[in-house]
Amino acid sequence: IKENPIYRRTFHEREAEIFKEITLNDSSEKILKILAMNKVEMDIQTNEEYSKLLKTQDKIKEDFKDKIDIILFKIDNEKKDDLIGYIVSHRKIIELLEEKIKLTPDNDYEKEEVIHDLIFPRKTTSDQLDFEDHNLWILDEKLAFHTIAKSDLGYDKTFENTNKERPDIIVICSDEESNYASNISIIEFKRPQEKSKNNEPIDQIKDYIIEIKNKKIKNINLRTDDKTNLRNKIH
Repeated sequence: IKENPIYRRTFHEREAEIFKEITLNDSSEKILKILAMNKVEMDIQTNEEYSKLLKTQDKIKEDFKDKIDIILFKIDNEKKDDLIGYIVSHRKIIELLEEKIKLTPDNDYEKEEVIHDLIFPRKTTSDQLDFEDHNLWILDEKLAFHTIAKSDLGYDKTFENTNKERPDIIVICSDEESNYASNISIIEFKRPQEKSKNNEPIDQIKDYIIEIKNKKIKNINLRTDDKTNLRNKIH
C-alpha cells in the first residue's frame, strides 16, 4: 500500500475480503494482483449499479436523484479522488512551504527544522512512514520512489563502519538487478543568514560523500561503489 497508494481506498473498503485471499507467504506481485482485481471488481460493481439504475429510473422517480448521487459519489471516489486528492494536497503543501520560506513579521526566517519536518519528519525513516507522510517530491519527484530514506539520523544508523555525522536527509535508491545502490541523495537545509559550525555547506556535503563511499548499507543487501551516483542537494 505504501508503494501503491492507488489501492489504498480499495484496501480500506474491502479489507476483510482481501485478507481472505492473501497469506503471509504471498509475494508482493501476487498481493498487487489481488488488490488490482479487487479494484476492478469495485469498478465493475459501481458501473453495474449505475446501468441498473438507469434502466429502472421510470419506476423510482421519487428517489432517483438520491440514488444517482450515491452512484456518482462512488464513481468519484474510485475514478477521481486519488488524482484530485493528490493534486489538491500537493498544492496545499506547496502553498504552506511558500509561506514558511518568507520573512516573518520580525524580519527573520523560519528555523530550518520547520522546513525539514515539512519535507520529511526528523528522526524517522521511510519504513516508519506512509507514502503521504513525507514530501520528498517537492525536491524531486524521483525521490518519492526510493528504497530507503532516513531523516536526521547518524550515518552509523545507515552504513557499516561510519561515524555519527547526521545529514538532514539521505535517500537511497537501488537497482533491483544489482546489489549496489544506484543513487544516493544527501539533502541539507540551510537557513538564510544563519551562522553554522560549518561555513562551507558544499565542503560539508563533500565530506559526507567521502564518508559513505564503498560502505555497506545496514539491514538491506546493498552497498555503495564507484558507480553509485552520489548526489547532493542544499536547500
